[in-house]
Amino acid sequence: MTRRHAFALVESLIALVILTIVLFSLAASVLFSHVMALHTLQKEGAYRVGLEALETLEAGSIPVSGVLPYQVTLASADLAEGRSHTARVTWQSPLGPRETTLQRVVPRNASLVP
Repeated sequence: MTRRHAFALVESLIALVILTIVLFSLAASVLFSHVMALHTLQKEGAYRVGLEALETLEAGSIPVSGVLPYQVTLASADLAEGRSHTARVTWQSPLGPRETTLQRVVPRNASLVP
């Protein structure tokens, strides 16, 4: 009787499990990079909205409270060296609620402004 050379069922199942793990790892890395790219775009948008709100506030106008999906909270305070303007921008990210804070100090002496 001749012996046939073939893979056993156990060897095939082990190879299938290893292949499945590798494929799921690749899919997870693609999904993670997509989520991080979306988060980066949202953070750039938050900075843009916050800077626009600060510039509008410094110009003496009333800025909008936010642009979807961002909410802007503004605060101003008098300091010895000038006036401090703070914009807190919050938004909902795929990674959960996020926020960033931007702050500028406008000097009292207008000649100090470039």
